[in-house]
Amino acid sequence: MTNDPLETIVPPFRMCKAAFDLDPEAFSGSVFAWSLPCDKRKTEPFVDRRDDIGFCRRDLLNAPPVYPAPTLKEILADLYNFDLQKFGLHADCSIISKIDPEKFSPIIEHADPTAAAMRLWLLIRHETAETDRTKKGEKK
Repeated sequence: MTNDPLETIVPPFRMCKAAFDLDPEAFSGSVFAWSLPCDKRKTEPFVDRRDDIGFCRRDLLNAPPVYPAPTLKEILADLYNFDLQKFGLHADCSIISKIDPEKFSPIIEHADPTAAAMRLWLLIRHETAETDRTKKGEKK
């Protein structure tokens, strides 16, 4: 983690990549995104405005992928799309009050509300995807 202030308002790279791998359409409207540098000498992912990343890569043939980096507000808004009662959350109470960074963030350095909300989103989205596959008769 660098001192980039943008990194403090979005979940860590690995969580955003996991969300993209689980559902490539999730958070597709997010303003921010994580990516790996185009310069092969640099290996650390970085976060920036999605438009700025796209602009600098417009002429590159094999540019690294870009992963949406949602803000806490975007994550919470998407959580309301799930049947929250199945997960012990109720629409009449604030989801944020149910987010326990210690429980939903396995790495203590990322125990912040945005990372915790993303971890909760990943858990719920994964469970929902498994349920959908089971209903369709697909194997895990």
